[in-house]
Amino acid sequence: MAQLYAALGTAQANARRAGQAAESFKQALHLIEQFSAPEHYAAILTAFARAEMRLKAYQSAATAYQEVLQFDHAPAERQALLAELGKALRKLSQHEAATRVYQQALDIPEGDPTRRVALERALAECFLALNDYNAAQQHYERAIAQAPKPMLGVLWVALGDLQRRRPDLQAALAAYTQALAQLNWRRRPSHAIAAERAIGEIHLALPQPDQALPHLERAFKLETWRKRKVPPNLIALSQLLAAAHEQRGDLQRAAAYHHSALVYQDEQHNPEAALATLSELQRLYAQLG
Repeated sequence: MAQLYAALGTAQANARRAGQAAESFKQALHLIEQFSAPEHYAAILTAFARAEMRLKAYQSAATAYQEVLQFDHAPAERQALLAELGKALRKLSQHEAATRVYQQALDIPEGDPTRRVALERALAECFLALNDYNAAQQHYERAIAQAPKPMLGVLWVALGDLQRRRPDLQAALAAYTQALAQLNWRRRPSHAIAAERAIGEIHLALPQPDQALPHLERAFKLETWRKRKVPPNLIALSQLLAAAHEQRGDLQRAAAYHHSALVYQDEQHNPEAALATLSELQRLYAQLG
């Protein structure tokens, strides 16, 4: 009977019916004897944990993963289970516990290289959540050192974001520049836009508007080329371009970009933002006479 419920749960999971699958796996666990059939029990418990993750029942999933890890597993399988437990703990904001779990996973020498890069990145993000920037940087750099080329751009963006938080703006600029050298904007448009925008924002803050403008313009162009445009991003980039042109003393172009922002703003849902843009336009036109 336990195997029948397990098979039913597997079919339901494959049909993306996570709630029904979790219930079936739970029934199977009640019926199976874990000591007489430990391998079957561990397999069902793992399936139950994964169904709970899909349901966002992270505490239940974490408990199940912790139990299933008490059983014997092949090294690669144990590493995968530890990675999944780490994800559940992060969802619960238990970042310190997650760092220990991810480190246990990395201590297993076996494993797919891509998974090891993902584990290093996950560790970096945990340390970032704990405001331990040195440890986070160390793990991002380890991830970059091992990563295949398609993953490098995303990792360099993440390292740039970390350096901005320190803040070490020169190190951030170097990281974002590396990211742009690796990113294919057609495959990773959001990361390419983020890197261009970040470089532009840093130069704008220094203030170096002439250096900021090419990056902000590329970010704006890439954003307009996306099939699914994100109005808040277009508004923010329009406002950054307006600020850059104003720093250069070109008030006409600054006003033009504020008009562009106004086009993408929703006056009904966010009238305050639209009013703020109109106020900026009023100020610029007053200066222009």
